[in-house]
Amino acid sequence: MENQIQHQVLENGEWVSRTVDAYQVMARAQQESDVDMQEPESRHHHHQVPQMGILTRTVFSTPLVKLMLSANIRQKNQNDVLFLTEDSVHLKEVCAYGHLRHVATKSDFNGHILSARVFRIPRKTEVNAEHGKLYERRAVNAQRRSYMSDGADELPHELVLLTLTSRTLMFLWAETTRTGSVRFRTRTTRLPAASVRYEIPGPHVAVDPLCRAIAVGAHEGRLVLYKTKSMDEWREETSAGLSASPIEQERIIAIQGAIMHMEFLSSGHGQADEHHVVLLLVLVHLGQTKLTCFDWDSRYDLSTVTARLERASIERDDRDPSLLIPLQRNSEFLLVCGGHISTYKDVLSGLPKRVTSSVHTKNPALLPGSGRLAPRWVQSQKAFRNPEYMYECFYIAREDGLVLYIETGPDNIRTIESDKWPSPIDTAFTCIDLGPTNLSNPDVLVALGSSSDGHICKVGSWQTEYPSSLSYKAINTFSLISSIPNWAPTVDLAVMKRSDAASRRDKQRDTLFIANGRHPNGAISELRKGLNARIERYSGNMPAFTGLWIIDHGSQRGLFDGRSAIQHYAVLLLTMAPESYIIRISRTETEVGAWEGSAWEEGIWDMTQIPEDSELVDDGILRDEETWSANLISDQLALQVVQSEARVVRRAGLSRVDSITFGRTEPLLAAATRPGSACLVVVVRAESQPVLRSIRISPEGAFGKDTRHVLPADPTCLELLEVYGKLHVFVGLTDGSLRLFTISETGLELVFQDKFHEAAHDWSPMVCESAAVIASSDRVRLVCGMRNGMLLSGMIDSSLATSGLTLLSKALVRMGTTAVRVTASATDTSAAFFACGPDFGLVRCQHTGSQPMIDSIWFTDQEDSAYQQLPVTAVNQVPRCPLPSFGYADKEDAERDLGGFIFAVSGSRLLYAQLDYDIKWSRHDPDPSTIEIGKAVPRSMVTGATPTKLAYLTSLKKTMVATTETKEARPPPHGYRVMRSSLGILEEADEGAKIKTEDGADVTNSWLPRQFGLKNSERVHSIVEWIYIGDKEKKYYFVVLGTGIKEAPGREVGRRIFLKIGKEGIVQQKESTYGEAVRSIAVLSTSYIVMVVGNMLFLEQYSASRFQRVAAKEMPAPGINVTVAAHTSHSFFVYVSTSNDSLVCYSISLHPEEPRTFEQLFSDGKSRASLHHMALTLPTSSTQNFVRPDPSPDRPDKTTLVLVTDKNCNIAGLFHPPTRTHSSATTTLFEATLPRSVTRLARANIRPPWRRTIRPGQTSPLPIPGVLADDIVGSCTDGTIYSFSLLSLPAVRLLKIIQYLIEARRRRQSARKPAAVVSSPRRRGAEMRGMLSSSTGDDNTNEQGDREKERASRLTLRDIDIELRDRGAARQRGMHVDADLIASFFDDEDRDLDALIRENTDGEDVLRLVREVAGEVFDDGDDGVACLPLASYTLLTAPLSDLPCSRISPTTSARYSLGKLLYSLVKRARYKRGQFGAQREHTWLAVLVQCSEDAEWKWRRWAALKRSSSSELISAAARSASSAAESSERGITRGGASGMPKRVMRSMSGTGGGVTMLGRKIVWPGRTGGGVRELAGGDALAPFWWLAVPVPAAAARIRSVTSSSEEASDVTDMLAVGLELGALKIVDCRNETAGQRLAVGVLREEDGGQGEKVEERWELGPDHCARSLSQITRVKARLWRLCVIWLMW
Repeated sequence: MENQIQHQVLENGEWVSRTVDAYQVMARAQQESDVDMQEPESRHHHHQVPQMGILTRTVFSTPLVKLMLSANIRQKNQNDVLFLTEDSVHLKEVCAYGHLRHVATKSDFNGHILSARVFRIPRKTEVNAEHGKLYERRAVNAQRRSYMSDGADELPHELVLLTLTSRTLMFLWAETTRTGSVRFRTRTTRLPAASVRYEIPGPHVAVDPLCRAIAVGAHEGRLVLYKTKSMDEWREETSAGLSASPIEQERIIAIQGAIMHMEFLSSGHGQADEHHVVLLLVLVHLGQTKLTCFDWDSRYDLSTVTARLERASIERDDRDPSLLIPLQRNSEFLLVCGGHISTYKDVLSGLPKRVTSSVHTKNPALLPGSGRLAPRWVQSQKAFRNPEYMYECFYIAREDGLVLYIETGPDNIRTIESDKWPSPIDTAFTCIDLGPTNLSNPDVLVALGSSSDGHICKVGSWQTEYPSSLSYKAINTFSLISSIPNWAPTVDLAVMKRSDAASRRDKQRDTLFIANGRHPNGAISELRKGLNARIERYSGNMPAFTGLWIIDHGSQRGLFDGRSAIQHYAVLLLTMAPESYIIRISRTETEVGAWEGSAWEEGIWDMTQIPEDSELVDDGILRDEETWSANLISDQLALQVVQSEARVVRRAGLSRVDSITFGRTEPLLAAATRPGSACLVVVVRAESQPVLRSIRISPEGAFGKDTRHVLPADPTCLELLEVYGKLHVFVGLTDGSLRLFTISETGLELVFQDKFHEAAHDWSPMVCESAAVIASSDRVRLVCGMRNGMLLSGMIDSSLATSGLTLLSKALVRMGTTAVRVTASATDTSAAFFACGPDFGLVRCQHTGSQPMIDSIWFTDQEDSAYQQLPVTAVNQVPRCPLPSFGYADKEDAERDLGGFIFAVSGSRLLYAQLDYDIKWSRHDPDPSTIEIGKAVPRSMVTGATPTKLAYLTSLKKTMVATTETKEARPPPHGYRVMRSSLGILEEADEGAKIKTEDGADVTNSWLPRQFGLKNSERVHSIVEWIYIGDKEKKYYFVVLGTGIKEAPGREVGRRIFLKIGKEGIVQQKESTYGEAVRSIAVLSTSYIVMVVGNMLFLEQYSASRFQRVAAKEMPAPGINVTVAAHTSHSFFVYVSTSNDSLVCYSISLHPEEPRTFEQLFSDGKSRASLHHMALTLPTSSTQNFVRPDPSPDRPDKTTLVLVTDKNCNIAGLFHPPTRTHSSATTTLFEATLPRSVTRLARANIRPPWRRTIRPGQTSPLPIPGVLADDIVGSCTDGTIYSFSLLSLPAVRLLKIIQYLIEARRRRQSARKPAAVVSSPRRRGAEMRGMLSSSTGDDNTNEQGDREKERASRLTLRDIDIELRDRGAARQRGMHVDADLIASFFDDEDRDLDALIRENTDGEDVLRLVREVAGEVFDDGDDGVACLPLASYTLLTAPLSDLPCSRISPTTSARYSLGKLLYSLVKRARYKRGQFGAQREHTWLAVLVQCSEDAEWKWRRWAALKRSSSSELISAAARSASSAAESSERGITRGGASGMPKRVMRSMSGTGGGVTMLGRKIVWPGRTGGGVRELAGGDALAPFWWLAVPVPAAAARIRSVTSSSEEASDVTDMLAVGLELGALKIVDCRNETAGQRLAVGVLREEDGGQGEKVEERWELGPDHCARSLSQITRVKARLWRLCVIWLMW
């Protein structure tokens, strides 16, 4: 029996079990003949799976702020406010009149922020000793100019204390460097671990008022106490260069109960208790609220901490306190409850005493029906008051927007209701510190809500303004200063074309709209980025003016309407062919005292046309002709130029002074004036030739003699510019050339000319329309607006010749398709405004980097958040007055005026606006230390109700919005609420028009006038448009809704509704009901739709005037979203996201002869709680790398993948195989984990034109090597907007190397943090014994162990290359590039990528790897990147801002460091550092560069020297060198007017080799016998340079790919090696008619090696390096795109 087995046998058509003997079966098998087994035929071919990755970048950070702190973490005289989000800290600077300006952001925390406090000694409020006298603004601002030094590691007087989810206690502060940038500094301490989550310390943190101790509490059960050093002691240690921690000792205390609140109490002002530390905890224990109090003496260790009061029960009315507020003058504290405030006294003397004050009787809920519970108090903030004031003052805020002002004194609490805040308030609430002027200025409060915009409001009046017409109560209410945008929570996203008229010319540009906010602040917002210009007022019904000039402005005091007042005014001259107009705009403020004016918001604006209709013209302004140019030429005179005449008028009264006419013999072609310049420049046609005339104007206003210069072509642009303090004339001609003349006593002298050849590749001529000069520090840049929509910029340099100017670092940027108009800023010499079609913005010259910064400017109106900006046709800015015209000798800065205001004609409105960062107290305000960068400036259309769904109907060109609104149907005590749902069409009205409803009633501030009511509590899940084609091919447009109504927990029913939109509004056509919610609907064709109902997938066909179900499929989980894609003309793919089974793909055929069934093609190999998905189709040629090479020629020409997001913050890319496979699970190409979940995905090209890589003459973006797709955006519920880019495998490998190196460096830095603190005597004894035992060991053994440990920790290729590191499941996550991490690393100007690669790595192997991967990205192989001259790569030693498309990169420092990466990679791969010291034979190049008499730099002579060893030549070139190690250093010396310096002469004389100078003779040996040159007299006085650098043997490879000429080859060698060693720098590379030229500069280090500066420059002509320059130009642009575009927005 043991040899018998059971097996299945087929008998009579049935399988039955039979018993057989095992030996019989084996014997039978041996007797049977062998059968050839064939492999089963596969029904499908093996599909090639592409390898690609994803790059994620944050476009808009979340606007949700969980906490705000007022702390001067830079220095005490710089007032800062910190906005703390979940994972970042934003540093804001307090500017004039309470405005905030963004300074810096820190987002590289290793965890989420749990809690934060300010670590500081209480500041003494400064009181002005002279009663009734204001602070001198000049003295206050002088203190704010004293930035912290760059090198000193000094501590400010205030720091921020953070607790992170990574069990980290962090001290955070910031410092301002000499360059103006801000960098954050930290000190961290590790918090103790816990066995359960709720005992991990961090959610609660408190700081002792005198910074003697810190308490960190867990949710429940544990408390950690830290004893800290004094601030003075810590500052001394830090200044000494010690990485000291402020923590001295820690102690863990077990507590019983959950912590509600925790604060340190004040020990009073007496000297007897100055060491007394008191900690109070409000606990919940056994369902009761109790108090626990610890105290100790700060002079002793924490072992003396005792519980003075332990778990003392409090009154039942105080069992749920919202806030705990400690008082500073004594040990009392306040408990703020829902309807009252309790004061507790004598907490250290047993049971505390309690005194209550009621606040609820007159403060009911402001938003009844918004929630089931009563609103809670969320935050408190102490107000700044005089120290002698007997009360302590606080503001407490409630979540519904109610703010109370309370004053607590020795005996009672006085409660004053301040006002209702403009919006609901969350925990982000603070009072801004205005510095020494706190007591003279109002209280400035900042509050942000979780679902509405934040606001900055003041209570009171500014020190120089008093609202005389308001009562005391009205003055002490909230007055809005500015708003802080908040577009969270974001529930939906839609991409649509621009709504303005310019969208027809910019068809590729999309706009991003989101549905955000909650009732009553729900809105539809357009997300935009740029600078914010606040509109003070506008004048409507204005014609489309094309020119605007300011011919008078100032302030005057007088009687206006019978009252003494101050009036600020500006007189504008506007022109529109064929007329000119004069408009006077004024703002009048009533005076209150001798120097006080009324509040700025009380000022009255007025606009008057001069003359008015009833008045006669009685001035010298020419109104019957179009004005060509006008300006203020002095303090008393203005100038106007028309076609027939130029006229000088007086500013006061505009009376005529003098004029000059242009007759028919010399008609006027162009004219230019400049503010403050008594000069007129015109171009006239004389004897059929254009002639440039410069006419001087005397101080009295009389025209003088002119100077003339004949131009070769007619002008298209004429400007007066100031360059290096001199007045210049800029002329753009019709032949595309630019000319710059200097105005001298002898006439017009040409100092620069250039001509463009790129016009041949464009559809319109490259001619200039306007120009301006912007300057920052020693950088002067010319900016030209071209007629074809390009912006030309270049650095003006005067060092290349003794006379004349040169334009370096030229770059062309596409701004649009119409002419670019450039206007210089009147308040900022480093900025100029530009207008091009619908775009209006600012061009600025950066402090670092040679390319300008370009940002959009968005006009915003506080009274109309939905203001739609139209194209700007004319713009000008009011300059700041040097002194007030009405003269306060001692109060010259006590007034605001119109200085800095922008007057712009936009559409039919004349806007009066001001850039928010340009608002200043007075002219003494210092300029910002950091440049203002573009920020989010959303445009919000407030719907009031909560938007839940947003859809753009492409065919109807309308936006449909679904909303819900919770309202109180019946008030208490038997009240209830209802949720009203509706559907509306978003209507954007024209300027000044009102939206009308169907019954004709006017609706103001409503964007959804035509609404369709839904059932209560009905939520819209899907909105799609369906086009039905009826008889005679007539199209009928419908909108299909999928809705759901929750009837009970776990039960939801739904409807499918067909709507029609017409003139009569939204009309329902048909309705169908379902037992479950209709989650998603997709249109398959004109007759078929697909929809998801619960876990069922339905296909329905429209036939016989109704829909019939033709197919159904049960899915493994309820569906969330469904989309379709056409496969063939009759077959479609259906993608369905499910609630817990990720994505499933089905195919459906609509062929008449095939059945209508859903056939599953593939699904995700991983279960996901899906949120959204999007299918993408990419050309197969772009997906360069595959898992298996495909030899078959029938490879599909397209690759499809599906992006899937889930609730676990993941985004994955699933490969869609072309045909069905045996495996149901498809391949996951990549997977990324983000900080938050992405709820919506869309494809949108939202970049402005100047952030796109567009070649002149083309409109489509250039392909970027390694980037497969870069137009994917995703939104999150907290308002974060991500940008996603798909990368090829080599591109992923290249960027992942950088990412892994950064991550490894951060791990090393965290491991080197200060050691843990001492917690007990036992622990101190153990540490001491460990130190003694380690000290007795062998030092050599310890050092050897340290070296082995360091060697073992070095990173190898396996640690940083995804091909070697990430295998299996980790491979998918390894294909994610975190661009935010890389960008945050390079935001610090001290971060050097070249040093990053060498730090703790196998540097040579890493450099070789990256060079290899970079070659794969460019796909150049050995014939491309590998064989290009070294000079091509060393171009990247210059900041990448010198290269094209500079504004694509986020910051200049990032561009610089990324450029140095590729430079270093190629450099180290070609020339190893060890070669210079190890190789015995070197070829040396000696170059003498001299300035000749004609002031043109030339290469006078070169020579190649060969020595037996490098040490001989080094000792000859620099006698001070003491070792051969200096052979790798560069030797650059400069000669003066009297010859070479003595050090150089000593190093070059008497050596028998090298270059020797004997009198006026220069002698050098060479390969052909050397040479001797005698310098002439003029040559001897000219400066010259001597350079000697080593050339390794590999230079022969460079020579093989350059010019065949021996001279050109050797010069290219010299150039390459000079750049290689860092001695030279490419300054400019440009094409000219005669050939190509290269400008080279000698570098010198400055700031202790922190930066480089080009000391001198010269040019290398086309005879030497024509071919190498072409290769340089080609590789320069390609490497540029590789480095920065992947990190762009």
